[in-house]
Amino acid sequence: MKLKSFIILLVVCAVLGVAAYFTLMKKEPEATGPKMGDLLFEDFPVNDVARISITNDEGTVTLQKDKVWGVVERYNYPADFDKIRTFVKKFLDLRLGNVFKGSKDSISRLKLAAPDQEGVPQESKGARITLEDKQNKPVIDIIIGASRKSGTGGGHYLRMADEEKVYLVAENFRYIDDTPKDWIEKDLLSADAADIKSMACYPPETEEPLYSLKRSEKNKDAEFVAPPEDKKIKDSKISSVMRAIASIRTEDIADPAKGLDEIGMESPHRFEYRTFDGTVYKIRTGKSGEGDSAEHYLKLEVSFMAPEETEESETEGETMETEAEGAESAPAAAETDSKSPEEIAKEAETLNEKVEPWTYIISQWKYEAFETDLNEFYEEETKAD
Repeated sequence: MKLKSFIILLVVCAVLGVAAYFTLMKKEPEATGPKMGDLLFEDFPVNDVARISITNDEGTVTLQKDKVWGVVERYNYPADFDKIRTFVKKFLDLRLGNVFKGSKDSISRLKLAAPDQEGVPQESKGARITLEDKQNKPVIDIIIGASRKSGTGGGHYLRMADEEKVYLVAENFRYIDDTPKDWIEKDLLSADAADIKSMACYPPETEEPLYSLKRSEKNKDAEFVAPPEDKKIKDSKISSVMRAIASIRTEDIADPAKGLDEIGMESPHRFEYRTFDGTVYKIRTGKSGEGDSAEHYLKLEVSFMAPEETEESETEGETMETEAEGAESAPAAAETDSKSPEEIAKEAETLNEKVEPWTYIISQWKYEAFETDLNEFYEEETKAD
């Protein structure tokens, strides 16, 4: 080989060697996707969420924020805000455990098919959860699939609704409330039974009570008013009827379009409870159907009627005033934790505005707590030998 050719070959090899060196030493670009332990929704604008929809193969629940959160499929009845807050916070803290590209097989196996996707078995479909802002723009739109099998660390599989990439997150979504009645605010009324001064049950279309119960003063047992002389009254039944109003929860909301005949309230029994502070609760109950198909209904009104002052309370007030005269701590002694009649009246008005328009579906045991059978108050007579 001639010297000139050798030098040219040597130069070419040197150039190729340098090029290969820099090619091999060049760093690969760093991955920009989320890594294990990262927040999946790092910039989630939690306070902007104004609408939530949960859709599965059986239907949709829509929670909409106006002045307050309401359940659209329940005539915009107020939703349980604490439950909504807890649910939304799940996404704020959602951390990534793993991520991989989903295939047709894995999406089907992990139940990540869209609930409205056609030609897919029901067991392959997940639940679509969409959180939107006030402009109805989605801030989160995902499909929740299967939970990770026990013994492998737990967690749940999900994917973005418009992607096939599958994410494994540590959070558990196994128990998603997916029916409208799951999201309504269920607590209607909570009253201390000891504050109930009197109650009366009125049969349909009469102003004369079937029976009345009365407590002479707070912290004393209630008594049956004018009991029959030949009957012994069950104290336990008096106690249970007075407690019936202590906690009232609804199971669901009845369709406002239903007529009174459809909810068994054409001629309902009426119950009136009065408290020592003047709050009045008026309750009507109804029933439709029989057996397992029966539904039990309740309507509630709340008002205020200033309680009449007794001679005893007037005397006590005068005595306290006399004792307080000249005492340096008189202003402090006059202070009380009791609410004024105006405050109580306002609270009753506010509660009535919330509950009066609605017909509530209640449990059978709560329906039966409002007793309409007078004989249930009487002890059974023992036959003489």
